[in-house]
Amino acid sequence: MQRLVHRARCHFFACRGFRSTGLVRLSMAAALLMGGFLVASVSFLDAVSATSTVTTWYAYPAGTSSSTTNCPETATTSSECSLTLALSNAKAGDTVALATSGVEGTTSTYYIGNFTVSTGISPNPLTIEPAMGVTDPILDGNLGSSIACPTTTCDGPVLRIGSGATIEGITIQHGYNTIVTDPITRRGGGIYNGGTATLTDDTFSGDSATQYGGGVYSGVGSATILIDDTFSGDSAEYGGGAYINGPATATLTDDTLSGNSATQYGGGVFNEGTATLTNDTLSGNSATGVPATGGGIYNDHTATLTNDTLSGDSATYGGGIYNNNTASISNSILNAAPCQGSSADGGYNVESDNTCDFVTHDIVNSSTIHLASSLAANGSTGPETLAIGTDSSAYEEVPSAECTPALDERDDPRPGFPGKNCDAGAFEYQQPTPTTPTISNLPGSGIYGGGFTATVSTNGDGTQSVTSNSTGVCAASGLAVSYVGVGTCSLTAHVAAGTDYTAADGTAQTFSVGKATPSTTSIFNLPGSGIYDGRFTATVSTNGDGTRSVTSNSKGVCTASGRVVSYVGVGTCSLTAHVAAGTDYTAAHGSPQTFPVGKATTKTALKLSTTKVTYGHEQTEHLSVTVSPQHSGSKPTGTVKVKESSTTLCVITLSSGKGSCTLSAKRLKVGTYRLVATYGGSTNFKGSTSAKETLTVVK
Repeated sequence: MQRLVHRARCHFFACRGFRSTGLVRLSMAAALLMGGFLVASVSFLDAVSATSTVTTWYAYPAGTSSSTTNCPETATTSSECSLTLALSNAKAGDTVALATSGVEGTTSTYYIGNFTVSTGISPNPLTIEPAMGVTDPILDGNLGSSIACPTTTCDGPVLRIGSGATIEGITIQHGYNTIVTDPITRRGGGIYNGGTATLTDDTFSGDSATQYGGGVYSGVGSATILIDDTFSGDSAEYGGGAYINGPATATLTDDTLSGNSATQYGGGVFNEGTATLTNDTLSGNSATGVPATGGGIYNDHTATLTNDTLSGDSATYGGGIYNNNTASISNSILNAAPCQGSSADGGYNVESDNTCDFVTHDIVNSSTIHLASSLAANGSTGPETLAIGTDSSAYEEVPSAECTPALDERDDPRPGFPGKNCDAGAFEYQQPTPTTPTISNLPGSGIYGGGFTATVSTNGDGTQSVTSNSTGVCAASGLAVSYVGVGTCSLTAHVAAGTDYTAADGTAQTFSVGKATPSTTSIFNLPGSGIYDGRFTATVSTNGDGTRSVTSNSKGVCTASGRVVSYVGVGTCSLTAHVAAGTDYTAAHGSPQTFPVGKATTKTALKLSTTKVTYGHEQTEHLSVTVSPQHSGSKPTGTVKVKESSTTLCVITLSSGKGSCTLSAKRLKVGTYRLVATYGGSTNFKGSTSAKETLTVVK
């Protein structure tokens, strides 16, 4: 998780644009001194920035420039400034950027010597931080040796703050202070703070002072804010890690002090002022010699401890805490870190013995604290911590109403399980993250219109589900997946937060969804029979989504164009239905379907040119016939016989369904006759007979 300080203020890599005001760190410092609440005032920031011009001075370990006006970032060797020169040039509100990353064991990357900050004042402290892209620059005190020391001697604090400064992301090591000249007589091996200092993401390692404050000395009237700092292997007579002189104030938040030592009092911290420790870990610190008092903390004035972890700190008197004045302890763990002297019980502490006079809502003589045996990162980029598990007596010891602060030393939330109690100590056990959920039965492929029920593989105990990342191809509801299109189906598995595990999301898993085979195609409205020269439009039944059509297997009887079928002959019409490939379905073909096509009916009409003729002049009679088909289209062919009774008067050959003939002279005797025309039919047409027409022959 990102460190709290990175969220609450501009980190040295994240907010270069805010450096011009020189006030972001001040806001954080002021907030912590006011009780840990972040207070921001836009009008205040604007007012100061309007009157402030700030400069960034770049410093190099072997800088030789003597310029008092320019310390550039990209410089030739001759124009590189030393840290001493950059600090001398800087004014209140400026930034000194350390331009070389530290490489442990490579002294050429160290800034070696003793350095002084004297220009920063509230509300515009001087800032010392890594330049952009630089990591872990190292200020080294050379263990006090004059060999390779750029000054006369490296004896004294590595960094002396006489006014106001913000120090970020720096390692300060091998400081050695034995000098006896005032005002820094043997005080502060790493840092001597005589003003207001905010120290964030810094490491103090192997620093020593022969009297006060091996890592940090906070002088009379000073204010020191420590956030996300690590102290290890620092030593002094009083306050191996840090010494807070009276009436100085110090706020320690999210810090870890381990393996620090004092030859008399306060292996980790010696407090003569007002100290507030929150979410700090003190482990393996010691006070030795005589009287060897307060291995973790020696308190000689006012100290408040909240959610701190003390473990394995040792001394003859008060291995964990020696209280010689007023100390309040709450929500903390003291494991093999006994108390001496009466402390105010803030409640909800867990103690491996019963030396701290805890009374209210505490656990004492606990053999099940089960702290981790060694410090570890535990998922944090900040100081290392001592983890606990669910089997620890400190687990969920603190009621949710007493969960202050809201984050642990790693900036993980309290409580670690939503809705539950909080843990005592600096480390909050977090609801574990389950194994990454995956769909264990992911198909190799799918077919449109199908689907499956996903099986989600994870040890999470919440509700499992899948979501679709390609809703045009597949849709998901709970664990049910439906294939609604053709293409690549992308699914992501999820598990919701449960009783013991947090929620978790998988990564996208994909497979292809192909076209489905449609249902069998058929002609839904196939007629029982047809008549020559007729037609119908076929309705093709299928769930395929391509173009539908029919083809004829008997083109002498019926033809097809698209879905329109025409009867062009008499016999058996055989048709097959089809559907072409569409968006979601493949092509498909039906089986032949048949029905008979019969001859078309006709109507024959006979027309006389006159109804009366004179005997011997019958040739003046002109007989016309018309044979009309059942359907307009083809015209009947063949012959029509015109008869009187059983006597054929003439035979007419049809042309386009029509024809005519003329009677021969004296073909009929005088009298009245009933003439009728008879069409004999053809291959495709049925025969028909006309109505009788009357013809009279006179003398």
